[in-house]
Amino acid sequence: MNNSLKKKLFIISFLFLSCTAAYRGVADNDFVNIDDDVYITDNPVVKRGLTVDGMKWAFTTNHGNFLHPVTWLSHMTDYTLFGAAPRGHHIMALFVHIINSVLLFILLCKMTGAVWRSGFVSILFALHPLHVESVAWAAERKDLLCALFWNLTILAYVRYIEKPGIKEYLAVIAFFIFGLLSKPMIVTLPIVLLLLDIWPLERYRKRLKNGYKGAGLIIEKIPLLILSLVFSFQVVLSQSKGGALKSLDLFPMDARMSNALISYIEYIKKMIFPFNLAVFYPHPEKAYPLQAALSALFLISVTVIALKKITDKPFLTVGWLWFLITLFPVIGFIQVGGHAMADRYTYISLTGLFIVLGWAVPDRVVKGRINAFILCCVVCSVIVLSMLGAMNQVKYWKNSISLFAHAVSVTELNYLAHGNLGLALYDAGDMQGALRHYEEALKIRPDSIETNNNLGLLLMNFNKWDEAVTRFEKVLSLKPDYGKAHNNLGMALAANGVMDGAISRFRQAIIINNDNNEAHYNLAIALEIEGDRKGAIKHLREVLRIEPGDQEAALRLNALLRAWNR
Repeated sequence: MNNSLKKKLFIISFLFLSCTAAYRGVADNDFVNIDDDVYITDNPVVKRGLTVDGMKWAFTTNHGNFLHPVTWLSHMTDYTLFGAAPRGHHIMALFVHIINSVLLFILLCKMTGAVWRSGFVSILFALHPLHVESVAWAAERKDLLCALFWNLTILAYVRYIEKPGIKEYLAVIAFFIFGLLSKPMIVTLPIVLLLLDIWPLERYRKRLKNGYKGAGLIIEKIPLLILSLVFSFQVVLSQSKGGALKSLDLFPMDARMSNALISYIEYIKKMIFPFNLAVFYPHPEKAYPLQAALSALFLISVTVIALKKITDKPFLTVGWLWFLITLFPVIGFIQVGGHAMADRYTYISLTGLFIVLGWAVPDRVVKGRINAFILCCVVCSVIVLSMLGAMNQVKYWKNSISLFAHAVSVTELNYLAHGNLGLALYDAGDMQGALRHYEEALKIRPDSIETNNNLGLLLMNFNKWDEAVTRFEKVLSLKPDYGKAHNNLGMALAANGVMDGAISRFRQAIIINNDNNEAHYNLAIALEIEGDRKGAIKHLREVLRIEPGDQEAALRLNALLRAWNR
């Protein structure tokens, strides 16, 4: 075994062991009440596991406001293998993260031949606390899969360069499509491939040296660029249909530009000082001209310096532009959701800055400007601190209460964190705590649909039916097609004895989503009370179609059938 191979095996082993140590707590974490319900716990199709009908659904649904069938198939596979327990889902996420870390190391080694530098970049990727969100949040499997196919696409691209051919090029396209079907953030990869052509692959320089034009490298990427454009259009359409795109009235363009510029700097700061990380950072919804101008000045200055170094320090150019370009689709010019930024968006993007560090600092050692021993000590300290930071961040993802209590403590005016903490406390039986955080959330965002809906449920728990009805009616005035609110309003009306109104609301909830098993069950009970046994039986069968293991519905159905047959 040669020395180079020993080094590679050592680094791969270290990646596996360090990741396992840093993320060992993730296996004991619960699902959380943000998106995990949409993707896993309350998704009837996913909960059936990997089925033919599920596969068809995965490739046609816009559920979650994305077309990402590979992600859906991944969750279905987990459900088939591990069932409803979160442990298996989290362990699978960690496994994919480790694979991503190893693939990044192999990829960088293959392109540069620099084993230790590639190892440092890969270890930072594996252990940086900013990446915990993508691993510990079950619903963010799409991040992990996107990065997996990002790395596989680049590996296939390197193979294509080594051995040009149709099969090799089709492999590049195939992996890229899998990435697009996992999470569309991969759309920037064709541009990153052009950067890699400059360094470390040096294809641009070699073509010019051999008398070819650099434009050929762009032409080569046209199929990939077309796919990126098609999927980008599809994403905007899906987000628009799902109501996730925010209007200019809510988020004016000056506020978006200001937040985008400031967020670039915030990501860099959090890379260096990964403290006070939160699952949700509320958007300021207004511009900060001075801060935005200073951020723009910094970004432009660094970009100019990086471009000037393209000849003698191309890693600086490529790494910096990698960071800027890969973040661009999610930086907020097209605002999706109410967040200012998100830790998960750094999962691919920070690799660019890690490359800058991994090559620039050792370069100064070679030139005698930094002592090698000091550098070794600093690197080891960074790795240890990253591991400890990741271990600490994993703890916040233990459950919804710890996650959102932490978010509330490290952010300001965080309506979503207060609202979701209230929901978690409600589920834990702490009604007064839930009420306190719902009220805090509504002070910040009075028109929050989710919080108003959840407060209505809490009021029902206090037997304040009329107040609950008022709350649900407010929700429906804000979002008439919100099926949960129709169902909840139906329950409140039924408790008040208004059965005709309740039945109408349950039916409306089912029209909006025919897989709403709770609405089917509530409608069955209401119809049974009204003497419509046939209708009740029909909707109980719908419940069992959606949730075959629902014992309560099965017992009620059997009782109705026995009564029907007498």
